[in-house]
Amino acid sequence: MYKFTNLSAHKPTSFVSLTGNEDALPVIEDEVSFVPDIQRMMYGLGDVPQPHVESAALIETITLDQIVSLLHQASEIMELRGGTALAPEDILFLMKRNHKALKRLITYLGVKDEAQLHTNALRGDGNIPSGAVPDMTVPETEEEILKFPQVDISTPMDWKKGRKKYCLVYLKNLNIDESDLNQLVDLAKETRLNRINNIALSLSPMAYESFHTARCKSFCSNNMTFGRFLKWITNKGGWNEEISQPVLDILIYMAKETVACIVDMVMTLKEEADLKTKKCSVLSSAITPDEIREVIRRCFFPHGTSLSAF
Repeated sequence: MYKFTNLSAHKPTSFVSLTGNEDALPVIEDEVSFVPDIQRMMYGLGDVPQPHVESAALIETITLDQIVSLLHQASEIMELRGGTALAPEDILFLMKRNHKALKRLITYLGVKDEAQLHTNALRGDGNIPSGAVPDMTVPETEEEILKFPQVDISTPMDWKKGRKKYCLVYLKNLNIDESDLNQLVDLAKETRLNRINNIALSLSPMAYESFHTARCKSFCSNNMTFGRFLKWITNKGGWNEEISQPVLDILIYMAKETVACIVDMVMTLKEEADLKTKKCSVLSSAITPDEIREVIRRCFFPHGTSLSAF
């Protein structure tokens, strides 16, 4: 099971210090930043409408560190199987013991397949297979032309025919069936959804529209191409190897889920504090950098909580 990487063993690649000492760090210009996007994600996950910039920046650092760490681990699996390019199988193999995380990923990929199926139907395009993935390799600028290597001859087409089915076929080789995943009770995910639904019910129609937009925010939304996300993990994360489009689909989900897991853990921390003080600050106070550092610290305790995104 992929656990939360120890940040002391893998130096953060962006400009926010986990110790709170930002003054000694150099300022990096002209780099991709997802801080505003993460602020919207945090709101959509249960934070206040205007989350702290410092908190979003810290979460960006942690998320980037985790994604790059995941890529390194997946690369080791790729080398062990004698591959030449990262494939979805490499990440799924890392996740094989975390069935709840697998269930979330499979559900997400299934939703994307269904959404694309409806999109194809509305376009009246009968030449595109059901559940196909649209070509999203178009760069934002000429300078962002990025190469998506093919893992093998069959992988790209199999992935386009259905992300969910592709993953389930591989997981079956690991003795993991969809029926087994469906039987799992994911209390953390249910708690998250209940929190979000309770917030939605308390909002006015105008406020709900903004909240809904925040809920839909991700690392590749609003017609953003994969180029921005790739530039983020290459320029800011230091990753220099090629990444296939199927792997990018999974990484973009993993990044958003990492943000969600951090928010989940902070909300649990707030609830614990409220029980001691007999106050109710879970939905009224913004997530702070200190709270984020505390939940990360707890992940390193013996028998501590692992980051369940992976």
